[in-house]
Amino acid sequence: MNQVTEFFKKLFDTSDFPARWHCGNWSDFHGWLYITSELLIWSAYFAIPLIIIRYVTRKQKAVNFHPLYFLFASFILLCGTAHFIDAMIFWTPVYRISAILKLITGIVSWTAAIYLIRLLPVAFSYRTPKEMEEEIELRRRAQEELTYKNHQLQDAEQMAKICFWQWDIKNDTIEWSDSTYEIYDLPQGHHLNLEMFIQAVHFEEQEFVRGVIKSVLKNRQFPEFFCRIITPRKVIKHVFVKGSLSFEEEKLVRLNGTMQDVTEQREHLQQIQLQNERLTEIAWIQSHKVRGPVASILGLAQLFNEDDPSDPVNKEIVDKLKTATANLDNIIREINGKTAGLHVARTKEKVMP
Repeated sequence: MNQVTEFFKKLFDTSDFPARWHCGNWSDFHGWLYITSELLIWSAYFAIPLIIIRYVTRKQKAVNFHPLYFLFASFILLCGTAHFIDAMIFWTPVYRISAILKLITGIVSWTAAIYLIRLLPVAFSYRTPKEMEEEIELRRRAQEELTYKNHQLQDAEQMAKICFWQWDIKNDTIEWSDSTYEIYDLPQGHHLNLEMFIQAVHFEEQEFVRGVIKSVLKNRQFPEFFCRIITPRKVIKHVFVKGSLSFEEEKLVRLNGTMQDVTEQREHLQQIQLQNERLTEIAWIQSHKVRGPVASILGLAQLFNEDDPSDPVNKEIVDKLKTATANLDNIIREINGKTAGLHVARTKEKVMP
């Protein structure tokens, strides 16, 4: 213990040791070679930590393991200082200070080594530059494929006239796919919420749609339904709506669904129904109205006296044949008029007056 106390009392005392020039048989060349080498090592060891610290401070967010960089910088700086002290000892034998400096260098060195050992599992988990390049290439290809499929999906939506929507119940915001704006005749990026959607519904069906929404929120089931909407251009469109529910901790938070413009299909179906009604009416006319004049003509033809064309009854029969034929002609005209309606081109858009 006395030696330790004496050591620190004489920490800056150099009288107990000779300068290194006087310790051993040093030639000028050998001595200055040693000193120059120590100073070169010191200067390099002094510059390297400055470069490391400069790099870390400039790249704070982009550099991991900041403490390790500073430990390495401290370790290198202490090693350089030890070399500088060794050069000084040729004139000033500060051996005690050199010993303390070497101890501190050893402590810092082992601190860096232990810290590095603890970081090895994390460092090994990081990808190499080559692996990062491969990962970037895979992501680039995945992004290209995703972009291509997204274009395909947009094309499919446009061709099918269908869109995706999502209603955030808490924030009352609705997100739409791009096809929605085409269905609603709205500019891209137009903001929509639930009330705007309901206001776009045909006034005759707004209460129905409100009732559906209340039923969904209450019963937690989404029924499919048809309704009409009116676009800003006053065009009436038929849409078909389907949906599903999203929950978080058993709480309904979102409604997801699709909306399809089925105007053409609905109008086509209405025309088919109208055609069926007309065909049914034509069939009834043919089976009832046409049958009467035809039966009259057939009956009168049988009563005609072919053996004696001058028979006075024949004149009466011919008059009745003319009447029955005229009646039949009127019925045929009526059928033709109803048949002509079957070939009218169906309307693609219905516009509000």
